[in-house]
Amino acid sequence: MKLVLFLVLLFSALINLTNADKMVVAHFIVGNTYPYTVSNWEEDIQDAIAVGIDGFALNMGSDAWQVERIEDAYDAAASVSSDFKLFISFDMSIISADADFIEGVVRRFADKPNQLYYDGKVFVSTFAGETDTFGYSDVSTGWDSAVKEPLASAGYPIYFVPSWTSLGQGALEESVADGFLSWNAWPTTDADMNDNDDIGYQNLANSLGKLYVAPVSPWFYTHLSYKNWAYKSDWLIIDRWNEMLSVQPDMIEVLTWNDYGESHYIGNIQGALPAGSEGYVDGFDHTAWRYLMSPYISAYKLGLSEPYINFESLFYWYRPTPKSATATADSLSYPSGGDYMEDEIFVLVYLLQSAEVTVTCGSTTQTFSGVPGVNQFTIPMETNASPSFTVARQGGTLASGTGPEIVDSLSIYNFNAYTGVLYF
Repeated sequence: MKLVLFLVLLFSALINLTNADKMVVAHFIVGNTYPYTVSNWEEDIQDAIAVGIDGFALNMGSDAWQVERIEDAYDAAASVSSDFKLFISFDMSIISADADFIEGVVRRFADKPNQLYYDGKVFVSTFAGETDTFGYSDVSTGWDSAVKEPLASAGYPIYFVPSWTSLGQGALEESVADGFLSWNAWPTTDADMNDNDDIGYQNLANSLGKLYVAPVSPWFYTHLSYKNWAYKSDWLIIDRWNEMLSVQPDMIEVLTWNDYGESHYIGNIQGALPAGSEGYVDGFDHTAWRYLMSPYISAYKLGLSEPYINFESLFYWYRPTPKSATATADSLSYPSGGDYMEDEIFVLVYLLQSAEVTVTCGSTTQTFSGVPGVNQFTIPMETNASPSFTVARQGGTLASGTGPEIVDSLSIYNFNAYTGVLYF
């Protein structure tokens, strides 16, 4: 396993040296870092670098302590690697058009050595903010007059790439925007995700000389009193990365590193979980998805149409219960969209040579013939059974392992995913 991780890290470093203009960053929820120390940030940054991620978009609200945690993040990045970049993503669903606060934060971190600059300007993003006019007649005039122009006059010009997804292509047409980050990373119906929006956004960005940042996410499930739904996520992570290799957007933002409340985290579970999310997050490690992405990140940076496979491994993920299971002690209702999920065990295998892959769940056993490259397999979920996985070649077992048990009921609804990986 150490050799595999070394190869992943080495290849990612080579890609970063030769494709410095093509970045993959991860969205990082600073609001979940209250107990963080510099060492926590260093761990996350090292883990991100190991799979080819180039930086963090630091999603922040208005709490004073979040500014302190961001200070720690910049200190940690400076101690780990000068190549790892950070930038602020103002969460405008929390920050109420407070121009002074936004300006102060930008100025505080603009001169940090790991701050991302683009086109010679401080890179700044948002989550939402398309309705914030700062008292002016429209959103472009507001952001320009209240934020962009004052910062430029103070010697801190910004490259402004907001996530104004509700405006669609209109976000790119806003004069104040230098680019656009889409938040459309999940299918909202029973259909699989497609790249129609990405193609439209990228083409328009090209025509306007602006930047398009495309989103990639592995999953979505949230079960809180104020939001309770699931999006069809089964093969989403692979579908989305294949779309990225086809579209080749200017930049990619992974959603997310640590949004535990929405179950699309790829970092280690640490920090402070949103209240109420513990029941469907604790015990559901997603680090396998992080390593799964590495060949796709490398291929994206090289402009390849297929992932660059330089190590062998088996990845799997599945939910803890079938979608028809009834929660025994849940104060919330069944999550909307939960019935869009498939009751399957999802298996992705990277091979350098042909091999046999055997997957067992309860009374079902299937053996698949894997070929060099990327292989996708599924078998049905069965309750009261622990799925097992074996990879063999020429009569010898290369790897084997067993995942957590699938059960027929839980105290609360849980459409989060177990993930795991076998290296060989």
